[in-house]
Amino acid sequence: MAEIKSTLDLIMEKTQHMTLSEEEKHSLRTQELERKARGLVQQYCAKRIPLKDVRTEFDTAGNSRKTLSELLIRAIVDVIDPDADNAGAFTLLSEILELDPAPYAAALAVWRSRRDEYLDAASATCRADLSAAGISGTAVVPNLAAGDTLNTLCDGLREDFRHAAALIADI
Repeated sequence: MAEIKSTLDLIMEKTQHMTLSEEEKHSLRTQELERKARGLVQQYCAKRIPLKDVRTEFDTAGNSRKTLSELLIRAIVDVIDPDADNAGAFTLLSEILELDPAPYAAALAVWRSRRDEYLDAASATCRADLSAAGISGTAVVPNLAAGDTLNTLCDGLREDFRHAAALIADI
């Protein structure tokens, strides 16, 4: 009588001669570490895990600690949002990676200053346009979000910040 084999047995038989090259193994390890770094950063910034858990994961990385450090920097730079509170990302930079978050804070300050200048200019232009159309008064509030120009400018500023943050991180 024929033996009934499980799916796993069939797969193992078909793939037993297949092996990964060293390059493929390295790539898989790097991808795994990248997912781990992103997960740690996202979970800490969302306040799902405490800093000590991130520290434990980082300290137990062993031989891959240098790679994990580089990937953590990238993940942290990716979560820094000019419109949000970045205290969690800055804490990870200073406490886990022992890097100074001041350059990132300075880049954020520049971004916010430029955004405010654009908002003030757009508001003045909108008020002038409304006034020219005969609409004026203390209750008139320009709707800056309605125009695509301001959104495009802010997106450009956001991209400039991302570029500056990447340069600071040297990635």
